[in-house]
Amino acid sequence: MAGNCHFVDSRYRLWYNSGINPKTGVISVKKRIIIIAACFALVLSAALFAAFGLPNEPEPIPERLSAERAAELRAEYPLRSPVPQLINMIIPTLDTVIERSETFVYARVTESVINTFRYRQGELEVIQDTGGVFREGGKIRISINGQWGSVVPFLNEGMEMIINIPGGKEINDGLFDEGIYTFSTFGMFYVLEGGYCFSLYNIEDAVALDGTHVREMMEKRLRKR
Repeated sequence: MAGNCHFVDSRYRLWYNSGINPKTGVISVKKRIIIIAACFALVLSAALFAAFGLPNEPEPIPERLSAERAAELRAEYPLRSPVPQLINMIIPTLDTVIERSETFVYARVTESVINTFRYRQGELEVIQDTGGVFREGGKIRISINGQWGSVVPFLNEGMEMIINIPGGKEINDGLFDEGIYTFSTFGMFYVLEGGYCFSLYNIEDAVALDGTHVREMMEKRLRKR
């Protein structure tokens, strides 16, 4: 009799712990609720993971162009002097320009630069900037003194480039309207097809970066150390 009691007690504990009736094999209501809740939690977790997932790894920056291909493209875009003929000055290194700049802007020309005697102006659509000064897709007007403008090539609409904004917005003694940004010939780069950069001007450490991808330039090379 004691043995039978022990057997019954064991079956009861099995039913209590597992939620399954040892006689009928039926799962208890409580156990069903737990199983349903667990399944719901798994489905919800899977849905959230599918919706948000893990953050995507950024695509690797494209490698620099080969020296041969860079030389071919350079032949199509000859180097210029960064200063007008009548101005005598020490040409700063690119590192010096970076430290003195407020930001470098990677942009697309949306309005051709206007040639006038006093200044040259143009409108750009911002793609990215190193200093976080401008919003992506925003339009800015740039201008440079007419004398310096003589060494700036004509920039066609749709052309992409990197320009250096040395001090942000300036009114230039009333010559320009508020909201026009002066730029410098130092630290200017063409951004050619495929996103590869070439210095406009004959500045040694800038020319050394010819063929570097624009992502490398904006994310690493042109940021303050």
